[in-house]
Amino acid sequence: GNGKILITTRDSHIQNSKQVSGTVLVGELDEKEKLDLFRRINTQRGDNNTPQTSSENIEAIVKDLPPFPLD
Repeated sequence: GNGKILITTRDSHIQNSKQVSGTVLVGELDEKEKLDLFRRINTQRGDNNTPQTSSENIEAIVKDLPPFPLD
């Protein structure tokens, strides 16, 4: 049947493939963007079972995350 496939790669030459109909370039996230993404993901999960984490602890966790959102 018809469907869509999402391919994640760091190889920008994929956009030259005739079989790829569209590409989205996602660059490295800075510290603020990583923190915002982390908070949005946790808010969407609605995980009320996790203990409250201080802002300092969250920033320490986010600092160790890779700068690419799909990693």
